[in-house]
Amino acid sequence: MKIKYLLSLLLTTIFLTVTTGTAYAQNNNIEVISTTDDNNIIVIQDDKAYGDTIYVGQSLKDYSIVNVSKDLLDDVTVRWENPDYQIREGQQVVNLIYRDKTTNEKIVFSVLINGTPYLSADKIYLQPNIYYNLNIIGKSSFDQDYQWSSEDEEIARVDRYGNVTGVSKGVTTIHCKITFLDGTVKDLTSLVFVGYEDKDNDLSLNMDKLILRSNEEFNLNIYNKIPGSDYVWHTKDNSIVEINHMNGMVIARGEGETTVSCLVTLPDKTVITLECDILVY
Repeated sequence: MKIKYLLSLLLTTIFLTVTTGTAYAQNNNIEVISTTDDNNIIVIQDDKAYGDTIYVGQSLKDYSIVNVSKDLLDDVTVRWENPDYQIREGQQVVNLIYRDKTTNEKIVFSVLINGTPYLSADKIYLQPNIYYNLNIIGKSSFDQDYQWSSEDEEIARVDRYGNVTGVSKGVTTIHCKITFLDGTVKDLTSLVFVGYEDKDNDLSLNMDKLILRSNEEFNLNIYNKIPGSDYVWHTKDNSIVEINHMNGMVIARGEGETTVSCLVTLPDKTVITLECDILVY
């Protein structure tokens, strides 16, 4: 039977490592490709093994399995045994089920995957002296070492906690080099634009300048919000203006001038900065 022939070729267990950027298989009978387009895809095919990202924290059902082998798998369907399983950081075993369309015979293949953390933002738009906390999603206490660095600290700098601060106008890259317990090294990167605006969206604040009396309140709002985005508000000087980090409510406290900002994380992992200058008298 075709499925038994497939079994003899693929053996009982397929060892597959899925990392951020590349997927590798230890035999030559499986190819795994995942994309971050509208439909994530995993392709199984003879002879090759490569791919893109399978994100920590996503479910297997977020990735479709596409059978493209013309010789062996034309009459076989393949699916996840547990599509609701959430990918975690590190090694874990998940199962694929192959079923012969003619005989209904099935076989389960155990797949060893290695989920890798990723950064909370791929692109960050900042103004000078504004900071953003670049988080590692899927970070584990079992990882040996995290080393943060900036390619150009005159444009943006980063501390050991991943706090990225704009310094002067320009573009640079932030690196987070992760060394795992097995000695594997992964370099995660985020592109930082300082002093530039993201021209691909129409997000704006309801006010870009405010004059307030001491103890006066004002609610800053965002026009043209994009569904699925996250919004975090900051103030440069709490002694002049306090702001609710969740909803943008401003309270004037003391005389002076300062700037409040809203860091918006879009669904595509781009971070932009919206600012309002405030004078308190």
